[in-house]
Amino acid sequence: MQRQKEKELEIEETELYKNAREFQKCLYYLTRQGENNDPFSRDPLPNSARAVMMLVTDYLSGAKTKRKGIAGIKQEMARVKTNLYSAFDKNRITREAFSEILIYFARLKRALEKDKNKVKGR
Repeated sequence: MQRQKEKELEIEETELYKNAREFQKCLYYLTRQGENNDPFSRDPLPNSARAVMMLVTDYLSGAKTKRKGIAGIKQEMARVKTNLYSAFDKNRITREAFSEILIYFARLKRALEKDKNKVKGR
């Protein structure tokens, strides 16, 4: 039990995890999902943010998943970006929220690239 806690703390301390968590919080806050407590929400942005978070956690923990590692995360991030632009085009999010989300998106992408390079360097 103690070892599992240590592993979880180790994962939570990584830059990739921190950026993914901040991205998820930003997306939830700016799309006002906290107000909408609907677990069956069809809004693709928060659902995609949740999927990115799960993929990052699986990747960092070394879990064997159907969509493997960095490629799976990048695929989901591409889906997020598409959904983000579509939400902006349909005026579901404001220009300020859109630019804020893009900043966090870029940070997450940068952290992913750093982690990818770190893995290559091993």
